[in-house]
Amino acid sequence: MQKTKRETLNRQQFNNALKRKAVLDISTKPAKLIHTEIRTSNLLPLTLSGVTLIKRNIRKVRNSIHPRLPKRSFDTHNALNNMEILTNTGKPLTIINDIH
Repeated sequence: MQKTKRETLNRQQFNNALKRKAVLDISTKPAKLIHTEIRTSNLLPLTLSGVTLIKRNIRKVRNSIHPRLPKRSFDTHNALNNMEILTNTGKPLTIINDIH
């Protein structure tokens, strides 16, 4: 079945709006974001594949926010040296970073 351009544009607009909301409210599940957006907007019904694409895009945009995990121990030690870790009272936390 050939999708119409209007359906595709509606899904893309819906997708972009949800991606922005997913970044701002990172703790809300994608399904809840989709349901609340459907309730508040005048949107034509989405297909199952459309919902799957939107959920995947929400996951991708949320994962792009977080820094990647270091692959080598050298990178981990550099990250520890560059971080400024404070205690709950605001004082610097002493970390002994044993590189060797």
